[in-house]
Amino acid sequence: MDENFTVLYEKFESIISNNTKLLLKYSNDKDSNCFNSDNLYDTLITTFDIIELFDKNLVTDANKHFLNKITVLFGSFLTGLTFSKLHLKAEYISAACKAILSRSTTISKEEFSLQKPYLNKDLKFVDIVGTGGDGQNTFNVSTSSAIVMSGYKNCKIIKHGGKASTSNSGSGDMINKLGITTSKVDKNFILKNKDLLLEKEEDGCNFLFLLAPQFHYAMKLVAPIRAILKIPTIFNIVGPLLHPMGGLINCRVLGVYDRSLGLEYCKAASLMFPECHTLVVNGLIGLDELSPVGESKIWEYNPERQNIDEYVVSPADFGLKEHSLEECKSMSPELNAKYLYDNILSKKTFNIGDEEPIYDYILLNSALLYCLINNSKNYKKAVVEVDNIIKSGNSLINMNKFINTINKE
Repeated sequence: MDENFTVLYEKFESIISNNTKLLLKYSNDKDSNCFNSDNLYDTLITTFDIIELFDKNLVTDANKHFLNKITVLFGSFLTGLTFSKLHLKAEYISAACKAILSRSTTISKEEFSLQKPYLNKDLKFVDIVGTGGDGQNTFNVSTSSAIVMSGYKNCKIIKHGGKASTSNSGSGDMINKLGITTSKVDKNFILKNKDLLLEKEEDGCNFLFLLAPQFHYAMKLVAPIRAILKIPTIFNIVGPLLHPMGGLINCRVLGVYDRSLGLEYCKAASLMFPECHTLVVNGLIGLDELSPVGESKIWEYNPERQNIDEYVVSPADFGLKEHSLEECKSMSPELNAKYLYDNILSKKTFNIGDEEPIYDYILLNSALLYCLINNSKNYKKAVVEVDNIIKSGNSLINMNKFINTINKE
């Protein structure tokens, strides 16, 4: 074991030292040939390899002191990458995602099997997720929109999300308070119950939630080093592109916390998922979703045209009133879940035109998802259709089917 560890450590030290020097040269010369995306991929893979030995307790006491060296070397590399701004470029984001996914538990299209004779060839497999990190602490609108749109017959929502980082309620936090035991939803569960997700509308389930930490081993490996650094790194922005069933998703809305990241993020998504219709959104007030106040920027990748369009929308385009972020703030996982369940999923308390802030916020982001699924920009019609979906009760039915399936395990 010691000999194997020594060989691996020497490889790690050589690669990361060399690539850190190349990164420094890039920072001085601004020559992308100095440090390319392959250099980043190799650095991450080698780092995962060496840290994994510690995680699996395969290192002797004599080698434990190397962990401090690894932390310093990799921490320095991540810091250099951040200050170079290369971590905001499409090819580097894509390379990092591929490295992380190489250690993730994933489900391919082939494993999931779409050979159902009754499946509509135009059926949409959908995700809506943001990077987080905007610091605005708003209501869990992406998760709410995902649940709402599961009541729409033309799509299957496979939501990927994590727990809170900069807010008081992350996607996974609210989901758990809705009665969904995310710890039971792993690859075995998904494959065992895949027929339910693929069944016809009246028999199947249109909602599935995957909690990110259940699937991404590499993120666990680097978590202690990230905690020590206390600065945002490339690991803070890759989350939405790490869907464990990413190859199956053909419609996705990805939110980014900073406008300057939008175009490169959309390019990264197109590199990773060239057949997926993708919207990258940023609320210009500083949100990783459509903003309830002011304008939001959208970058749209259309796989048929293989290009990226940019445009701006506002609540008025959807026929909705603007609401301040304070009116749309997150309360807590428990209270957010209670609001969603009591006022939207079960009792359907509100209507279009009531100017209820959080309801309008959910209508806004759900309507964008509706438009993506239908390849439309008729935003006002989409709001009406989303309201009808809510009133039908189908969203609650599909969420409860998911809960009941989990509880049978």
